[in-house]
Order: sequence, then C-alpha cells, then structure tokens
Amino acid sequence: MLLTALAVHIPTPALRRSVHAAAMVSSVMLGYAVFIPYLPADIPRWAKVHVAMAASSCVLIMGALLLILLAFRLDGALLLWLGITAVSGILFLTAGMVTSALEVFFTLSTTLLTRSIWLRIDREKEYRL
Repeated sequence: MLLTALAVHIPTPALRRSVHAAAMVSSVMLGYAVFIPYLPADIPRWAKVHVAMAASSCVLIMGALLLILLAFRLDGALLLWLGITAVSGILFLTAGMVTSALEVFFTLSTTLLTRSIWLRIDREKEYRL
C-alpha cells in the first residue's frame, strides 16, 4: 500500500492513476495467489493460475516502482531497480523455477527500495515547506 501513498505525490494525474491502478491490481492478484493452492500434482490448472497471478503481481509492482522512479527522476534508485530485476532474473534462470530464495530476495529488496523512495520523497517534501 506504500505504492499508493507514493502515487499521491506524483505531479502528473495520468501517471498518478497508473501507479495507483497497478498497485491495486497487484494487491488483488497477490491476494488471489495466496488463496489459490499450489498443488500441481492434484490440481494442475489451479497451480498454473496461482503462478500466473503471483508472477503478474510482481511484474505490476516493478512496473509501478519504475513509473515512480521515472516520475521523480531518482537515478540512483533506478540502478537499484535494475539490480533487483537482474538478480531476480538470475535467480529464476538458475533454478528454472520460483524458489524460496527468489521470493525472499524479491520481497525484501522491493520493500527496502520502496521505503528508501518514500523517505527520499518525504525528506524533499520537508525542504519545500
């Protein structure tokens, strides 16, 4: 939900709505992925839906973060975003599937990136007053 809080500070209305929509849709998709069991041997169709929802949620989160980084021209954080994307891709390609290491890395790194963006924007807002 921190993404929607960041979206409020984006000056361009269309970009603000895009980030807000991506964050909301991502949250709903991740919620569905949590409640759909991943049992490929028993219910393979639902297992595929689970994977599609979880992966799409991550793509939307990264897309929303990218839009925020571009809106505020945070070049240093953009390098971190590229690093998260690259390492996540390497972890996925190395194992050939989503692993616990990938899930933990993605969750922690995107959370820390989002927090650092929030702190930077909050600090800049204080200087403008």
